[in-house]
Parts: sequence; structure tokens; C-alpha cells
Amino acid sequence: MTSLFRSRMRRTVEALVTLALVASAARTVSAQPWTSVGSAGTVDEADAGVVGFSLSEVTVRGTAPEAVVIRYNVIPVPGVVVGNSVILAARYRDSGAGSRITLILRGKSINNNANTTIATLNSDAFPQNVNPQTRSVLVCGPTLDFENNAYYIEAIVSRSTAGALLGLSNLKLFTGFFCEG
Repeated sequence: MTSLFRSRMRRTVEALVTLALVASAARTVSAQPWTSVGSAGTVDEADAGVVGFSLSEVTVRGTAPEAVVIRYNVIPVPGVVVGNSVILAARYRDSGAGSRITLILRGKSINNNANTTIATLNSDAFPQNVNPQTRSVLVCGPTLDFENNAYYIEAIVSRSTAGALLGLSNLKLFTGFFCEG
């Protein structure tokens, strides 16, 4: 082998190794969202008798007007610790008038016990459908600081009209650089 050939081969191998390292780093930076199924939340004690579970979905049991509160602990995963914006998404069923699903991302300060509302998704802000749909809200500005705060999503699944169909099956949260600034 000539020294020119060895030199070119070494540079090619170095370039391939560099490319592999960059590609690996890019994968670790890409958003990995926090997710949960509806049935995995912690039901408010007062609502234990009216909440229903069907596979991954949480619903209001029976047909009478009721509301249930379910909380989901948010833990730090790579996709929720960087960025200048928050996206809160859910997959749910909401038949329309007389039913509503509200998700509220809240922060609780570890230092002074203060509560902060970061994002709210309200099913009434979107077209209603008895079939499952996925909707999301984007909030610019907040960052999640797990060093100084604990985070949770409070879901309120409510029915004010007898027989209204609704259910929450999936929740998703991630941050990123989706907003200018």
C-alpha cells in the first residue's frame, strides 16, 4: 500500500467515525416525550366511585352528570428538559355539548410550594367527535426546571349532560425550540 492510499483511507475512516458520532449525538438530542395512558393516573379520592377504566381509557362511569379528577406525575425524560416551549397533547373522545376534557400542566415549586399553571388543553376548543381524536396546544416561553419544581398534569373529565360520551386515552408532553426567541 502506498502512503497516499493509507492517508486517504485513514481520513475516510476518521470521517465515518465522526459522522457516526454526530448521528448518535443527534439521536440523543431529539425529542423523547413524556407519555402516559389515561388509565395510569392517580384518581382523586373523592372521585373513586365514579371513575371508570376501559383498557387504557379513563371515563366517567354511568350516565349521570359527574366530573372526575385524575393526576399524572411528570418525570424528566430527555424530551421534556430542553427548549423554549411546551406541547401538551391528548387523545380523547368528546361527544360535544355536555362533556369536556381539560388537561392542565402544573408546576409545584420545591422551594416555596407555589403552584404554576404552564399549559391548558380544553377539548371544547376543538371540534367535538365521539370517535377518538388527538389534539395539542403549544405554549411559548416556559421551560421545565425539574431541579426546582415537580410537575403533574391534572385531567378533569366531566359530563354535565346525561349520556354524553367521553374518555381520555393518552397524554403526551414534550418541549422543544418551536417558538422564536
